[in-house]
Amino acid sequence: MKKMLKGICAVFLVLVSLLTLSNAVEAATGYVNVDAVRACDIDGTSSAIYVERGTDCEIEVEFTGYVTPDSISEKEPKLKDLKMKAWIGGYEYDDIEDVTSMFDVEDGVTYKKYLTLSLPEDMDASTDYTLHVEIYNKDYTNDVFEQTLRVKESRHSLSIQDVIVRPGSTVEAGRPLFVTARLENMGDRKEEDIQVNVEIPELGVSVRDYIDELSSNEDSDAREDNEDEEDSASSDEIYLKIPENTMSGAYELIVRVVYDRGHQEVSEKQTIYVVGKTPVVEEGKALVNIDSTSKTGNQGELVSYKVMIANINGAKHVYTIETAGADLFADVSVQPAFVGVDKGNVGESLVNLKVKEDATEGTHQFTIKVKADDVIVAEKTLTLDVNENGASEKTKKALAIGFGVLVVLLVILALVLAFNKMRGSDEDRESYY
Repeated sequence: MKKMLKGICAVFLVLVSLLTLSNAVEAATGYVNVDAVRACDIDGTSSAIYVERGTDCEIEVEFTGYVTPDSISEKEPKLKDLKMKAWIGGYEYDDIEDVTSMFDVEDGVTYKKYLTLSLPEDMDASTDYTLHVEIYNKDYTNDVFEQTLRVKESRHSLSIQDVIVRPGSTVEAGRPLFVTARLENMGDRKEEDIQVNVEIPELGVSVRDYIDELSSNEDSDAREDNEDEEDSASSDEIYLKIPENTMSGAYELIVRVVYDRGHQEVSEKQTIYVVGKTPVVEEGKALVNIDSTSKTGNQGELVSYKVMIANINGAKHVYTIETAGADLFADVSVQPAFVGVDKGNVGESLVNLKVKEDATEGTHQFTIKVKADDVIVAEKTLTLDVNENGASEKTKKALAIGFGVLVVLLVILALVLAFNKMRGSDEDRESYY
């Protein structure tokens, strides 16, 4: 028995030795030494680095690897599958971080890695933050750099919070368009005589308005002294008239805000779709029909329009189908995008609209253009009524409630009938006796 136990122990020791040997062959220990760091355009470290919110902080780290293999390893020593990460803690609304892709570090080799942190415009400018840089993998972590960042607001900085367009992103030619810009002062100085320009360059339409003043959103003392002062405000509704001769299509609406005596500018762009004149169409090449010019779809749903093209010309043509305006509220695909049709025949294609999850509820207009040899042979204006996803859920809930009420009523009716039947039986027995 003792001999057997000794044998088992010997086998166990051999297995442990082999496992240790296997790990030793693969093992490589080491570290990285940081040679230089440049953060936010400043070399080295200090008590604090000044940075402005709304800007990018570029980080450059130079480091050298020091890796020692196990004494019995014959492989090239290397730290594997490392990443470098830079991050700033303490911001309320999101993580501020950047991470490199994986890399290996060899002994005695110097490397440089680059990261970028975008500082949000609404960071609290009354407190300090800490910038952290670390190198790590699943077995190894090295906090290579820490630096205090003193985040401050810019001297002059306006932000466009929102652009509101009425009656919506689609407007008819010859009709008015009303635009309102909502602004916020993110700088540390009051801004006065702020110019708000709204223009559609392609149509030659441009109108301007002014906001008298905006206080700094950090200047709380000034606002306490004068409650009428605000750090955000909306412009008056700016009136734009779309020319009556405007061709149907998508156009770029630009809102430009000029401030700081004309030295600073910020802009925002939106796409609007104008339902206007139809381009000249070459007659006699095709007859185009759509299965329906008006359909309904839910957010996130796929809606298809069948386009039928009859070639009445004397030769075979390859027709292409394009859309305009639909990409404002849906992802568009055409299958097939090219349709070859002989004379006297009919070809078909599907225009598929995948309604966006954030598409505005209501009626949207767009056009389908059919071309032959780059010449428009037909143009159709179509509509899609978008419903919110919640509508179908409400319907299901209402049906479920109705079904439950119906079940309760049926149970009550069954109980009443049973009670009446029992009562009738008792009366028959009394009359018998």
